[in-house]
Amino acid sequence: MFNKWNQLVLDINDYFCWQMCSFELLSKLINLSQLNEIWLFISCRENFDPKVINTLLEQASNVHTLGITHNGDFRSIIENVCSVLTHQIDHFKVRLTYINYMKLILERVEHLSTVTFINDWRLLSHQTEMIEWLNEKQRKFSIANDYQSLQVWFNKNTIESSEIETKLPT
Repeated sequence: MFNKWNQLVLDINDYFCWQMCSFELLSKLINLSQLNEIWLFISCRENFDPKVINTLLEQASNVHTLGITHNGDFRSIIENVCSVLTHQIDHFKVRLTYINYMKLILERVEHLSTVTFINDWRLLSHQTEMIEWLNEKQRKFSIANDYQSLQVWFNKNTIESSEIETKLPT
């Protein structure tokens, strides 16, 4: 058994359907309770079963960061994604390009401390719209854009409504 792992990456593709019995094997290989971050690479909508992911998160009770990459249309899995973003998850990372999907996630899971939208050159153009939208929703936040990701921190106990940081590529 590998006991010192704190991150897990699962590639869930068209040829492999995750089932509940998969966790028995996985728990024999690694100590799920020591994980603090899980990444899911999902290639099709049919392979994203929120019950299975929630079972994994229950067994990996110290996971507070969840990352998701999806090859298809994110719209097809957005409900399922939001259903696995329980109060256990504080930090969510997602490869996403459309601002409307970003807003949907931020509307449905307000308990998150940070959300990172990863790796798309269009994120810079979305930054202004995201700031306007968050101000309109009266959310307290900070944003950082490093040209590879747009990260939003939610400041639940601060007075200022927004702070912006943009990092130029070096």
